[in-house]
Amino acid sequence: MTPPPWPWRRKSGEDAAAPGAGGPAGTTDHARTAGNEGGPAPEVEDDPVVPAPGGAGDVPVPPSPAGTVGVGASSSVRVDVSGEGSVGAGRDVSHSAVGAGSRVEHTEVDNRIENTTVGRDVFQVGRDLTVNTTLNYPPPPPEPVWRSVRVGAVPPLASAFQPRKELRGRIDRARERNTTVVLTQVLSGGGGVGKSQLAAVYAHRAHAEGVDVLVWVNAAETSQIITAYAEAARAVGEGAVGGQDAETDARVFLKWLAVTDRSWLVVLDDLTDLEGAGPWWPRPPAGTNGRVLATTRRRDALVTGGGRARVDIGTYAPDEAVGYLEERLGEADAGHLLDDRAEDLVEALGLLPLALAHAAAYMINEEVDCTTYLGLFTDRASRMAALLPPDADTDGYGRQVTASLLLALDAAERREPVGLATPAVRLAAHLDPAGHPDTLWTTEAVTEYLTAHRTPPPPGTPEPAPVIAGQARAALRLLHHYALLTHDPATTTARYACTP
Repeated sequence: MTPPPWPWRRKSGEDAAAPGAGGPAGTTDHARTAGNEGGPAPEVEDDPVVPAPGGAGDVPVPPSPAGTVGVGASSSVRVDVSGEGSVGAGRDVSHSAVGAGSRVEHTEVDNRIENTTVGRDVFQVGRDLTVNTTLNYPPPPPEPVWRSVRVGAVPPLASAFQPRKELRGRIDRARERNTTVVLTQVLSGGGGVGKSQLAAVYAHRAHAEGVDVLVWVNAAETSQIITAYAEAARAVGEGAVGGQDAETDARVFLKWLAVTDRSWLVVLDDLTDLEGAGPWWPRPPAGTNGRVLATTRRRDALVTGGGRARVDIGTYAPDEAVGYLEERLGEADAGHLLDDRAEDLVEALGLLPLALAHAAAYMINEEVDCTTYLGLFTDRASRMAALLPPDADTDGYGRQVTASLLLALDAAERREPVGLATPAVRLAAHLDPAGHPDTLWTTEAVTEYLTAHRTPPPPGTPEPAPVIAGQARAALRLLHHYALLTHDPATTTARYACTP
């Protein structure tokens, strides 16, 4: 059923013809209701209230306010209305067609705006009202960028370092005992067996794999542990860290380790005071993302318990010791020094990594083969027997390390700068075992010490001039060449390497 047409309203006196378009003269808007196409125009009631568009006396249309459609020089609208409840909108109210129960069938809008400004948005309405609106919200704040945290200096791997696969396998198995993850592995063994180097292998590997937090602590004193933890707390950006009380900051770091989902590795190297270090062992984290490695000479009950597993570290296996010697001499283009007494030499040195390092450095610098060095070492060791009998060597490695050290020191004493190797190594032995800045060796205090304690020249030889900064640094490098001290120019640090 076609709904009855809605009557047009026209101003009194307006032509009863079809309603005007409301546009300029000569243009026509079309407003039709379905069912009346081609039929007579609907009756129009006079309504003095609604002004007729066009004609004399029209009131000028004010400019379109912001948010409405501006009418330009040329505009046409076609609206087809039918069905129930639809609305056909012309240019203004007097030229709109509304059919009771009608619907919009077709809408065409051709609106060219000239010399007119449209204030805001323009909307076209058909059967369904669709509004496309772009809302410009400020972008969300960026997520904080996590930067890997590195605290402490991880020692570089020694030249010709041996992988020690069997030993590292035992360390890894200790981490996964009884199908559970053990947080801490304590590498326990005598001096010179390579505990720190093994820990350094794990630290370098963790760094290469992108561990989030890596903390290397020289843990000979408890105060060093606290200081390193406090620094780490600030580095991870823990909000509660105030920077005023190191112990408070260190405890904050331990709490952070226990709850964070970041991956982390803490290395406690050369742990000596197990009693004092008790409160500073990291607690097991909520997941399996954390790990602690510790190195120590102690083997008592305090090493184990509390989620800690001890791994005993010994010397090289015979093939590892010979492999080290072959690789070390080969790196220095001195492979010809390796003769048929190599196996006898490594056995005499006790298969000890530190003693082997001393021996290799001596052989390279002095151009002596295995046979010659073995004779020198045996002679020195026999002369030491009265000073260091076997029953006084608690670790079982002291005599080998001491003999190899003294051979290297004797050779260094004869090298330029002559007479500075002995006072230099004595000075290094009293410095921080964790390492010290190499700039220390150019200070006035060090040059004065080396001048006062320089090995006296042979009788009849003129007294040497006071030691200058360049000579002190040369003495530092000399100790490094003989494996008596580790000097890393890249990090500008030096570390005494002769502890048996």
